[in-house]
Amino acid sequence: MLIHKNDIPQYIIDKYDTWNGEREKWLTRALRSEEYYYNDVEGTSTNYTQQQLDRIAENSNIPVTINYIYPQVNQKYAILAQSKPSFRMISMVEDDILEKMTSIIDGAKYSVMYKSNSESAIQSHLLDMLKLGMGILVATEETYYTPGEFGIAVEYLHPSYVILDSNCKRKDLADMTGFFITKQITYAMASMMYQTLIDQLNQYYGLKLRLDNIAGSYFGANVGQNYVHDNALESPVNVTEFYDHIFTTKYIIESPDTKELKSVFEENFFPEQWAIIKTTVKGEEKGIYVRKTIFLGNDMIAFFVYPEKKFPIAVTFFEFGGRPYRSYGMIHFMRGMQEAYDKLIQIMLVNGILSNNAGVEAPVGSIPPEHREQWEVNYNNPMVIKEYVPVIMDGQLLKPERQQIQPLSNFYVQVLQLLQQGMEYSSGINPTVSGNPGYGTKVDTFSTLQQYQSAAMQRIQLSVNEVNKTMEILGNSVIEKLIETLNPEEVYIFLNKDQEEIQMTLPVEVLNKLRQSKYKIIAIPSTSSPSQKLAMAQGLMNIAQTTQSPYERNVYIQKAFDLSDMKEFEDMKDEIDQVKQLEQQINQQAQELKRKDETNKQMENKVISAELKAKVAEALASGIDEINTKKAEAKLEIEIEKLKEQLKEEKSDKKEKNT
Repeated sequence: MLIHKNDIPQYIIDKYDTWNGEREKWLTRALRSEEYYYNDVEGTSTNYTQQQLDRIAENSNIPVTINYIYPQVNQKYAILAQSKPSFRMISMVEDDILEKMTSIIDGAKYSVMYKSNSESAIQSHLLDMLKLGMGILVATEETYYTPGEFGIAVEYLHPSYVILDSNCKRKDLADMTGFFITKQITYAMASMMYQTLIDQLNQYYGLKLRLDNIAGSYFGANVGQNYVHDNALESPVNVTEFYDHIFTTKYIIESPDTKELKSVFEENFFPEQWAIIKTTVKGEEKGIYVRKTIFLGNDMIAFFVYPEKKFPIAVTFFEFGGRPYRSYGMIHFMRGMQEAYDKLIQIMLVNGILSNNAGVEAPVGSIPPEHREQWEVNYNNPMVIKEYVPVIMDGQLLKPERQQIQPLSNFYVQVLQLLQQGMEYSSGINPTVSGNPGYGTKVDTFSTLQQYQSAAMQRIQLSVNEVNKTMEILGNSVIEKLIETLNPEEVYIFLNKDQEEIQMTLPVEVLNKLRQSKYKIIAIPSTSSPSQKLAMAQGLMNIAQTTQSPYERNVYIQKAFDLSDMKEFEDMKDEIDQVKQLEQQINQQAQELKRKDETNKQMENKVISAELKAKVAEALASGIDEINTKKAEAKLEIEIEKLKEQLKEEKSDKKEKNT
């Protein structure tokens, strides 16, 4: 509801004063730890205070720092960022249509996260968690400077912009009674975001409010929020958002046209508007809901009640001490050791300088006053003749002599190593995490390295678990806002996690079911720790070695390469792919040659077959002729024999007659 109130309610002032007092003490300590990460204590661009630098300069020393905090924090940050934490929505109701739409809604949330540049926001909150002790994400409305999708955005906030309830005791902030978000934005940005609200206030209440009259605020600027500007459009405007709970009634109204069911609150409307809206009420539910109040400068402008029971804020703590502002970052536990480390480095440097250029010990009277300046100038310069006037007192020759500097014992080296080990032990980032065991640890095999890494990753997994819980809390707010924002029968086009274009249209009955159904938000587990990936890759390679099928073996090997984040493996994958392509080409060519050879053989066989058939035919023809000839000859011989027999008979008959 739009309101206007010059006087800030006292209960809000009391909460702000109490919580901000605790926040400021914590923030001072946390920001000092952050200075060690950036190697910029008190803005000196070193890990020394200005007072320490002055002392170092007096002794003509160099403020050398070996920053061990930065790589330790960054190594852990890299491991956590690799996990790409996210969340997904699942239905708790057995309904096929609802389960399908739940899956689509879960896909739409990826579009919200992508448009909000949530990956960068999540990474920034992880780094804050490690450096300061807490990292903060909020689910909020889409604005000009906070882009999103479906009117929803995920925003990263530096802890200097947020004031949490300092009295809550639960790590998940479930018992928090409220929190503040304080920002400084430019006048131009404030005009785009809030001028419409001011115009409505002026119209409804007959006011003459002007944005340029809003300057300064009781909720003053926080650390690092002051704008440098040279024109009115860039002048700062203080914006404060206060979230708390309100016990009120949630009304379920039904659209007379679409039959859409929607949650509304009387507090969000002017009286004249509510008189019309309440006629469509179909049900009501009393409960505790989230309320946001907006302050511009010293003026309370508006408040709005959301159909959410949990605050749209997710905080990841590195080490929670029972209160939000008793939380500690990774650097907190390393800071003293880093200071001692730098101190020892200074001692060793001074000793090295003195060893090669020690001072002079001179008995009283051994250097005449007129020669003293010459001695101070020339004694430390090499290749300079150092003359002195002999002075004899009590029969002894007095002369200046170089001081005898005792070399440092190995104790200092041992302490340096001890401090280094201490910082590694404190952070949980020892050399085995990066595959470089130290301090005499002998690693002979890949599996042994896995064992060391797995042990080291157990502490890091605790932080991964905390991040997963944060993503579930954030996801619940995003999904709730998303379901309430969608309109029935409207066509939505967005990209899912696979960057595929999805078209979504929610029938009014399905949308009503979604708003009334139960669902659960769970974090997507990650298996991205180096030890886990290496172990899985090694296991797959072992399976590949025992697999007979070359096709299955290639699948195992390819998956093992995919699990390995090493660039060398990526290069090997490229080379293997090239070899595979060449093999395929060779096999194709070989098969083609084989097919051609078979074709040639078939053609040769056809030719040979034809020749053989011709020869056989010829042979058969010759054989038939020969047979026929022989048959004719045999027949002729038979006829001749018959004729001979006939002649014999005739001769015999004639002889008998003559007789």
